[in-house]
Amino acid sequence: MRASSWRTGPRIAALVLGAVLLLILSGCATAAPTPTPPVAAGPRTVIVQLFEWKWTDIAQECESFLGPRGYKGVQISPPQEAIVSAGNPWWVSYQPVSYQLASRNGSPAEFADMVKRCQAAGVAIYADAVINHMTGADSGTGNAGTTFTHYAYPGLYQYADFHHCGMNGNDDIVSYQDRTEVQTCELLNLADLNTGSPHVQDTLAGYLNGLVSQGVAGFRIDAAKHIAAQELHTILGKLNKTPGGAAPDIYQEVIEGASEPIKAREYIMNGEVTEFKYGDLLSTVFSAGSLADLSAFGSASVFLPSDAAMVFIDNHDTQRSRAGAGGVRPAHCDVKLPVRQHRPGAAGQRRRQYPGGLHGRHTRLRPGALGLRAPLAGRGRDGGLPQLYGGGGGEQLVER
Repeated sequence: MRASSWRTGPRIAALVLGAVLLLILSGCATAAPTPTPPVAAGPRTVIVQLFEWKWTDIAQECESFLGPRGYKGVQISPPQEAIVSAGNPWWVSYQPVSYQLASRNGSPAEFADMVKRCQAAGVAIYADAVINHMTGADSGTGNAGTTFTHYAYPGLYQYADFHHCGMNGNDDIVSYQDRTEVQTCELLNLADLNTGSPHVQDTLAGYLNGLVSQGVAGFRIDAAKHIAAQELHTILGKLNKTPGGAAPDIYQEVIEGASEPIKAREYIMNGEVTEFKYGDLLSTVFSAGSLADLSAFGSASVFLPSDAAMVFIDNHDTQRSRAGAGGVRPAHCDVKLPVRQHRPGAAGQRRRQYPGGLHGRHTRLRPGALGLRAPLAGRGRDGGLPQLYGGGGGEQLVER
């Protein structure tokens, strides 16, 4: 399940470069960055997250920029049908209604076309997979027209397919000190799938295998902490190989609280695991330490093993709720710069530079991957701060 091809060599140089570039691009610089020239031929090692970009826009970006510049891949937003909510907030994509590939970011045909065009450009697609839960609404209609109630999703799940923990009066998670509560109660009222059920496991694996059959190279497992590690292991064990013959790449979102019973290391058997401490501790180096401290940064035992850690500076969750989720905001930068964003109806905008740096995306920086360039145009529906992913042995891409 682990992407062994992503784990090569020492990572200190890459991490230092990533940290420095983040500071330059995230608000300390008052001038727009100068585009860098195309990278030389070599291994593709950088992944960018195009958060809430439309499939048609991603396909175009793969062909016109990411492929020619040597990027390895793109992490896309959850591709399944989701709830509809007033104002179209970003989080609706994380509340599945069905596993139709008909999201607000595009149609099934546009999704398939994006994957093919990106592959042809040498850029792999990584999908954000929401498999812990369904919606938090009592009832409604998805963006593709599917009607549902909280515990009934036509052709997929009924009441018995969900956890009903019987705790706290409303089944919601209150204490993160209780493993059972965290993994069988509801996160913010989201209907919690019984991932120990063979039917649920087979249904989830079927959804993921459908994406694999279309050429998706791997998955970020959203809210993995809320799924028992062994149950997740069983689900992922049902995945087919990609059309190229490789096992799908897996990286799991696990936020580890210092005194909590659920530990990130439990999930290493399934693939890479997010390392949320990285951003916080790197921030400390810049705000209260010395740049000389970067020479040994990343070697501390507080981190997950290098070959199992997905490290990052910031992501779409930490940009919106920093508590307990890591992330860097340089303490000495107090310049507020505008973030330009692409919204429905603004088709045709192609800004590659804007004050403030990277927008709505993540990159994975590895040794030798020095081809970072001027920031991508913001095309997501919800603005965000700059973010960089880095590391040498394996790295990433939050939520409590």
